[in-house]
Amino acid sequence: MIEILTDFLKTWRKKNEILAFLKESYGNINERTFRIEKEKWNKLYYEHKTDKCIVHSNELGYKLTDNPKEIILMETDFIKRAKDMLYKAYNIKRARLENNNYSFEDFMEEQKKFDATNTEQSKN
Repeated sequence: MIEILTDFLKTWRKKNEILAFLKESYGNINERTFRIEKEKWNKLYYEHKTDKCIVHSNELGYKLTDNPKEIILMETDFIKRAKDMLYKAYNIKRARLENNNYSFEDFMEEQKKFDATNTEQSKN
């Protein structure tokens, strides 16, 4: 599906423009389907099977590009969001443990279990 967007996404396009274009071409395509297809395309980029990546900007929308500066902007945004999510997760965990009167040893034990689970999941 994304293949028909290669010419359309040479310039920045907002999501509603893309969905309208896809609706004309494919019928009723929803936002979730577009996101899934976008991720499939970007996976090809990650695997070096294509030289273009679909980048996203809150202000500009989406664009298919091989411009390193545009790709770095998206990369930086992902890193910022990941840091924000880790900070929120830490605060939730800290508050939950404090609210349940966990000791530091309980915290460390729980952290070891969490690390072991995530290490195992990252191997898959």
